[in-house]
Amino acid sequence: MTDKLEIIKQKQLVSLKPIKFIVNEVCDCLVKKQEVAAFTLTNYLFEASLKTTLIYWESGGKHIEDLKDFENLYRKGTKKYLGKDLYKVIEAAKCSNLITPEERESLLLFLNHFRNPFSHASNNAEISSSMIESFDESMSSKEISVSGNPILYFDYQERYMRRRAYHYFMELYSYILKWDKMISELRHRNDNK
Repeated sequence: MTDKLEIIKQKQLVSLKPIKFIVNEVCDCLVKKQEVAAFTLTNYLFEASLKTTLIYWESGGKHIEDLKDFENLYRKGTKKYLGKDLYKVIEAAKCSNLITPEERESLLLFLNHFRNPFSHASNNAEISSSMIESFDESMSSKEISVSGNPILYFDYQERYMRRRAYHYFMELYSYILKWDKMISELRHRNDNK
């Protein structure tokens, strides 16, 4: 796992350079076994990467270094996507053909199971409905819900995040590589017109 993360840190993004620092921070957290921090940063990366991709996509893949008027190059896309609800951004990505209907479903799963419940400190339905094994004074085993007890809830939430941090990041990173390539190809097509 560590070798793979080091390779990711060394790999340069062509079009999505501004988000590379977040990718590197997530990798550092995972290497240091700080999975909860990595999970939280991956939520940030999810939103930042998709919004940045849409902004660049709508600019025709142009980069700041391409034009003299860099102050206004992304103004329209920035106004349109920054501050916008992530569900609507996912829908815009689908309408712009950046993602397939199947990818939309995957991103909605990220949104509803990873990003929203943890970024907003909401009561995650998946965690709230979880049961854990407990023992009473006679050492009899019984199942109890984690939802009624903050100690149990946050303990389960921490374990949930630690178990999923690496795979969540790796799956999101595969999307980032795809989007980076798509923007680069769009830029190349527009440069050749």
